Amino acid sequence: LSVGDAVEIYPIGRTARVRGLQSFGVSAEQVNPGARCAVNLQGVELSDLSRGLVVSLPGALQPTGALDAEISLLPEAPAITGPTSVEFLTGTSERRARLAPIGSDGIDPGKQSFVRIHLEEDPVALLPGDRFILRGFARLAGGGASVGGGSVLDVAPPHRRLNNPILVRELAGLAAGDEETAVEIRVKRTGFAGLSFESLVCETGIGKQELRALLAERAAAGAVHEVSSGVWLGGEATLDLEERLLAALAAFHERERILPGMPRGALGGALPENTAPGTFELLLERLVATNRIAVEQKLVRLPGHSPTLSEREKDVAARILSLIHI
Repeated sequence: LSVGDAVEIYPIGRTARVRGLQSFGVSAEQVNPGARCAVNLQGVELSDLSRGLVVSLPGALQPTGALDAEISLLPEAPAITGPTSVEFLTGTSERRARLAPIGSDGIDPGKQSFVRIHLEEDPVALLPGDRFILRGFARLAGGGASVGGGSVLDVAPPHRRLNNPILVRELAGLAAGDEETAVEIRVKRTGFAGLSFESLVCETGIGKQELRALLAERAAAGAVHEVSSGVWLGGEATLDLEERLLAALAAFHERERILPGMPRGALGGALPENTAPGTFELLLERLVATNRIAVEQKLVRLPGHSPTLSEREKDVAARILSLIHI
């Protein structure tokens, strides 16, 4: 944070302004990670503040009530055989939570595993890589109540069964710590709906400039694509939608052989309802650029298509013409 930066306080969600940073009694323009400082927040009452709140730049964090993580149990901790109640501690926040193993039926003492954690109280502002401690509700034989700890992998977990192998593979990719992989996984799993740039910022914790550069690089490689609404689609979803449009256009030509093309609006209706706004225009642009379709005013056709008549229709046309010439 620097002097004059707008900030947000979570989980309250108020907006304040930093009037000055104090570091070791000396006014500072900037404070680096790991240093202690005092922040003068204007327009915020003391009664609004409580232990565990986080100050951030606007749009940098999104409080969450559920997360996926990788944890390690202490050797002396009891085995986890299913959904388990724990105390979740991160930073200065403490929440009661429910923990469930992902990809397995349980976790043995001293072992690592992916887990889904649901917070039972107020949400917490978290980012991938944030560390936490897990405590039970009884003291262990060797000391305190801590049963293990871990690191956050995903602050916006998808709605998938916990034994879904795709979920396990995605978490393994996120655990590898590669930012390119993390972005591609998050975009890909949203399917046709895509993911906005703002959501990617909150879900990854990557700076906006760095994220824009990363997305541009992955877009050049065909791994992601941006639509006009600012939403990003995965490469596989984009190819899938293109094939759907081509199939719908071919089916239209088969049904309506005498028509020169399919109306743009009708072709756009072939896309799934959950497709991100602006996707149709992106798909048309890509298909035209690769000569897989032709667009003429408000009609779309496959290259080489021209109105044709069936043999029966040709016979009917010939009879009409013969009658006209009588």
